[in-house]
Amino acid sequence: MTRFVGLIKGTWRKRLRPVLIVGIALFIIVEVIALAPSTLEEGRKSSGMIDPESLVADSAQSLVPGIPKDAIPEYVVEKFDYVSARGTEKQWKLTADTAHLYKSGSEKLIHTQNVRAHIYDPDGKITIVTGKEAKYLSNRRDLEVFGNVRTVFPDGFELKSEYLRYRPNEKTIDIPKKYRTEGIGKESEDGTVLSFLSNGFVYEMKQNKILLPQNVTLTFEKKKLTSNSETKTVIESDRSEIQRIDQVAHFTMEPTRPATMRFVKISQPQTTAKGRKASLRYGSYSEVVEYLTINEDVSVREKRPKGSDRRGTGGLAVFDSKSNTITFTQFPQVYEDQDTVTGDKIVVHRDTDVIEVDQSNAYSEGNKE
Repeated sequence: MTRFVGLIKGTWRKRLRPVLIVGIALFIIVEVIALAPSTLEEGRKSSGMIDPESLVADSAQSLVPGIPKDAIPEYVVEKFDYVSARGTEKQWKLTADTAHLYKSGSEKLIHTQNVRAHIYDPDGKITIVTGKEAKYLSNRRDLEVFGNVRTVFPDGFELKSEYLRYRPNEKTIDIPKKYRTEGIGKESEDGTVLSFLSNGFVYEMKQNKILLPQNVTLTFEKKKLTSNSETKTVIESDRSEIQRIDQVAHFTMEPTRPATMRFVKISQPQTTAKGRKASLRYGSYSEVVEYLTINEDVSVREKRPKGSDRRGTGGLAVFDSKSNTITFTQFPQVYEDQDTVTGDKIVVHRDTDVIEVDQSNAYSEGNKE
């Protein structure tokens, strides 16, 4: 009996062993299929394959020339933040919503959208530039900004243009002549605002010098009115150079112009003037005009409340805003009503209509045009 039971148990063990093996195998297979493949497939279906075309920048809609067409960038970076330095000296910092990085040989090109650049001058002061797009070439180390470009200098002066190039090696901001450029300063304590329009703009940071290269209109306007001074001065010239350290601006005309058109023009509400060149000295960058000097073939005409206009000529005329006078030298003449005055120096007091003459050598009556 005992032997018979043992034979039964042995027989069942032999029969159950293959069943257990098959069961374990099926369990392992189900686990692999259920956990591994199905999760990978579901992940692929939910996230989707990355379309290479989505990485290609739309060069047709871009304002930036030279962007590789139909090329997949090496990298696409969201919330881009980049600092350019030379040794330990910061040159500029660039942040942008998106950046596409391309590589061609040893040259790297960075194309960014909605850009903000911090440009550091030799003293560490920051000029902020914003624009729609920017391009940076690694071998040149130049930064170009395109579209609705706004530049704010450390003293608050603001520049508006459609393009700007920063050359860090020269510490120069450059806008070509083909771009009309507008600049406007902050209002000073006495209410004076300096603004300009120019074809192009160049700022040399090391020399603290500004060049307005073509078709210049510079305006000083006093918002707070006073009783004894002109409220607005407008100067028109072909070219202007502003020395910010010396606080003086020079205005000149192109020598190729005909002589009849080669005049710098100055206008105030009651006064117009012209000369071959002019210089403007100011108190601070956005404060009131201190001295305006007009040179060569000078002609000044003032409107008077009563009587005819007063006109002065000479080789040199100096407008002094503090004393509110005009001083004529170098063979000066002043015509008022039917009178003519000449001398070595003639000073016209604009507040009182008094005329001072040094070394008067002639006086005559007659209409002068």
